[in-house]
Order: sequence, then structure tokens, then C-alpha cells
Amino acid sequence: MILTAITLLHQTMSWSKVNKSRSEQVRTLEHLASQWRLDAHAADSVELNGDEGVTFNFRDAKKVVYKKAQDSLIREEGKSDDLTNGTRKSREEFRLEMGKVTFEKLDMPNRVKIAISHQPAV
Repeated sequence: MILTAITLLHQTMSWSKVNKSRSEQVRTLEHLASQWRLDAHAADSVELNGDEGVTFNFRDAKKVVYKKAQDSLIREEGKSDDLTNGTRKSREEFRLEMGKVTFEKLDMPNRVKIAISHQPAV
């Protein structure tokens, strides 16, 4: 009986860790989606930087750059010159556990789509 109880307790703790991780990932994705929408709607133009990122350009020479990093997506905000010389107003990292990020330019002017797909560990 004790062995069964220990096994069940161990399983419960493992499920708790998995659920906590999934919950954190959902919150991260919700925050990323919200920030992406805000930037996309406020931007004057958008540039697709190959498959590595996207730059949103604003009237006041402000830029917001989204770029891929290992297991995350980085959002940097600053003036045009600030981003090229390494200084920036803000930097935010969105951890994407086992997520694959792709960017796609849409047929409509100044529209880019971000897609995040889950890739389970092998």
C-alpha cells in the first residue's frame, strides 16, 4: 500500500509540474499575441527580415523588431539609430518551449503573420 501511495504521489507531482509549465506557456503566448497586435496596428509600415524576424516602423522613427533566438522570440524597441548601434529603449524575451516561429508576408499591404507551432521533443 505504501508503495502504491508513493507512486501516486510522484505521478501527481509530475502532472502538477507539467500543468504549471503549460499554464506559463499559455500566459506567455497570450502576452506575445497582445503585444504583436498592438505593434502591428500602431505601425506605419512593416518589413519582413527573411525568416529571422520582423521590423515594425513608426512615424517618430521608432522601430520595434521581433527576432528569433533559441527557444524564444525577442522584442526590441527603440529609435532607428539605437537599434543599429546596440542601444535600445526596451527588450523583452518570450520563452517558447519547443515552439517553432515562422513569419509570413501577406498579400495585403503592410501585413505580416506570425505563426508559432508546437514541436514536441523527440
